[in-house]
Amino acid sequence: MNKLRIALLSLVAAGVGYGAVQLAVGDSTRAVPERRIIRPSATAPTTPVRLLFAPRRPSTLDAVSAAVDYLHLLSNPSPSASMTLRRLTLPPLTRQALRAEGAAADAKRRLPPGAFARGWDLGWRIDVTSHRTTTVAIWTVGMVAGSTGAVPPDWSTTVCELQLAGGRWRVSSARTTTGPTPPGVAVSPSAAQQFARTASSFHPFTDAP
Repeated sequence: MNKLRIALLSLVAAGVGYGAVQLAVGDSTRAVPERRIIRPSATAPTTPVRLLFAPRRPSTLDAVSAAVDYLHLLSNPSPSASMTLRRLTLPPLTRQALRAEGAAADAKRRLPPGAFARGWDLGWRIDVTSHRTTTVAIWTVGMVAGSTGAVPPDWSTTVCELQLAGGRWRVSSARTTTGPTPPGVAVSPSAAQQFARTASSFHPFTDAP
């Protein structure tokens, strides 16, 4: 088994999942853009009747954003990632997430020089939502390539369970499963239809500079 596959499997074993890989080895200037969420100020207004922004309850879309941020933090090891992971997760997942982030950093270091490893978020889906809990599924794809060869793209879905705690959505558990994977050319119509049906259940992410 070559170094590319070993490194990629290390990322998966860390709990990151193939599709959550967001590494650009040899190009440190390309990173996941920071998400800036502008929220109303907590300072009390001087004139109550002029209140324009009332405190709002976090929405299910905020839960989707938290789930995506969680995956990006795991696959983008940095000095500040550990601190943010503690704020974004609930025990006992926090301990597992910190270990996964460390394993991802180690896997990145063990990739061969000049290797390419990156993942893309393809879609999101809210499976369950209630007053204080939400389950979000994130569909992703990732690949690794280098001078010794390439690992075929791997498609996976990470399902995150989130709970409202401290006025924000925090991830309480996460699990990654394979697929949905696009079928090959020689596939039965029923298999193609099944993939199309499952893939269509995810809302697309918009991607812009």
